[in-house]
Amino acid sequence: MNANELTSMTTSLPGVLAGDAAAGLNGVHPAADPGVLWASLGVTGLLATILLAVTGVWAWHRWGPVRMRGMATVAEAHQLLGKDRLWKARHVVRPDLFPSGRRVSR
Repeated sequence: MNANELTSMTTSLPGVLAGDAAAGLNGVHPAADPGVLWASLGVTGLLATILLAVTGVWAWHRWGPVRMRGMATVAEAHQLLGKDRLWKARHVVRPDLFPSGRRVSR
């Protein structure tokens, strides 16, 4: 972006914010109504906010302090423990999928 484009953008910004969709553009005859301009700016801002929020939550779970640490992939677990040992320890490894047969009586 050169200095001329930066000057054009800074001088046209007040016009756009005032509702003139053709501010800073030469030869644009069918300009959008101020309501359409504000609606498109609002939708764009809302979508940008949602995208930033989703990206922030994803990054927080991926790299934040609540991330899961030390988990092996399926291939690494198969390589390290072997198929037989994984099957024998399935109640410990995945208790949500393979509950132990023991029931706690109260």
